[in-house]
Amino acid sequence: LPWQGLKANTKKQKYERIMDRKMSTSTEQLCKGYATEFRSYFEYCRSLRFEDRPDYAYLKRLFKELFYRKGFQYDNMFDWTVLNLQQERSRMPPDRQIGPSGGEQR
Repeated sequence: LPWQGLKANTKKQKYERIMDRKMSTSTEQLCKGYATEFRSYFEYCRSLRFEDRPDYAYLKRLFKELFYRKGFQYDNMFDWTVLNLQQERSRMPPDRQIGPSGGEQR
């Protein structure tokens, strides 16, 4: 991200520089090389006023359509689900494991 690695004399100055960089970075520059949905997302967010309530259904639909267009299937498997399963398996004794990495496989 363009605001990473900025240097300043104080924390306050650093955060001000980060804010300035975030405010001056265009959505086109920020999202270059990514799906257009990301730019749409940031433009939508930047258009919101403080008192506006975001249209979460629109934002969810934006990325859901991208998800399916890229050929993914919704299978309820998430990175953290797979990681949790792997961690649980590693804590089990080998004779209690089921499946490719463990005992009871038929």
